[in-house]
Amino acid sequence: MSKLVETSSLKFLDVITSDRFVFGRKEFEIYDPKPINVGYASPWPHHESTDETRSNSRYLVLSLKTAGNTEAHGGPDDTWREVIAQRLNDDDTYNHKGEVICFRIEGRFGDEDVITHVTLVGRMQLTMAPTS
Repeated sequence: MSKLVETSSLKFLDVITSDRFVFGRKEFEIYDPKPINVGYASPWPHHESTDETRSNSRYLVLSLKTAGNTEAHGGPDDTWREVIAQRLNDDDTYNHKGEVICFRIEGRFGDEDVITHVTLVGRMQLTMAPTS
């Protein structure tokens, strides 16, 4: 069932994997934990967060959104689309404490870290458990 897909076709609850998730950058946190930015071709020189196991791990797509900073240069070139995904357990069950990653899927600012294709493994399904 696994197949290589364009990241622009991803949807909420897709389960994905990619060897492009290995090299990452962990941004400084003050209050809220931030996802690890992945998609780099080599280790990031500052705030580096490399994890070889990411290439074999499966991630659940939590959101797809437009992000960026239009205040810095005042134009649309500083915006991009990105995916936020969370690492699943080894048995493909949801892990609410799983590592959260973020990667760009399009944008003209910093194209070197844009991930255009990932392997689609499947889709997670939501179920409701009755309260007791």
